[in-house]
Amino acid sequence: MQKTLIFLDVDGVLHPVSTGSNFCCAPLFNAAIQNHSVDIILISDWRIGYSLPEIQELFSKAGIHIMDTTPDLSSLKPKVKYIREAEIELWRSLNDPYTPFIVLDDNPKLFSGVYRKKHLVLTNKDIGFSENNLQKMLTKLPEITLAKTHTRLNKNK
Repeated sequence: MQKTLIFLDVDGVLHPVSTGSNFCCAPLFNAAIQNHSVDIILISDWRIGYSLPEIQELFSKAGIHIMDTTPDLSSLKPKVKYIREAEIELWRSLNDPYTPFIVLDDNPKLFSGVYRKKHLVLTNKDIGFSENNLQKMLTKLPEITLAKTHTRLNKNK
């Protein structure tokens, strides 16, 4: 089974922005990836100010294993237009430049148009990760065959 990287934002993805930090969308996200070989890299501002072990402990309570975090390039913001894309590309160049990846984020302005089209699964900040996003994951990375997971989730409704 081929590994896939998931670059994960938190606010607006794992929960609606308005609800704070309750990770209410984590169960659907976890169900979507549970039978797949994925490494999750945190791209959220949550990575700033916490050590990787602290982040891993916090997210493990929601059943999410964070493998790593992207570097913080926020000091370059005025000079770098697509800051989150730059952080992801720096991480990839230092760690794993060849593995297929997707990005789950609620802010398209942090990514170039090409990046948005090829890698971004854009969530609605007021809803978080949804069934619609799960389907978009399929179109972005066909190697991640989530169809069985999606079928199982629909049967539980």
